[in-house]
Amino acid sequence: RNQGSWLHNPSFPLHVASPTDVLICLERAGRATSVRIATSAFKSAADKGQIGVGLLLTSNDDEFKTLRESEFVYEGEATIFLENLPPKKDGYLIVPCTFDAGDHSNYILRLYSSKPL
Repeated sequence: RNQGSWLHNPSFPLHVASPTDVLICLERAGRATSVRIATSAFKSAADKGQIGVGLLLTSNDDEFKTLRESEFVYEGEATIFLENLPPKKDGYLIVPCTFDAGDHSNYILRLYSSKPL
């Protein structure tokens, strides 16, 4: 796990208007799915490596703080559940990642929330 290279990965902003339960799911592409919210690739030669997802706090001065990160998985989904995620002025950043820096994989990112995002 190399968080120093996370900011080179694709990332997705997340803003909530009021405290909201949020479930973030990252799945390796290629499995049967019904809804695709975001599909992309992050740098890996083989789809064997472990995938995970992180949620970062953002700020005006381009500083990032890791709020939560999932377990890394070879198969299935890497997930983060956040209960009553509060609104933040600068929002959050969802960052798909692999365990080893320099690896990449195709993935599907899904978000579920108790309130509109």
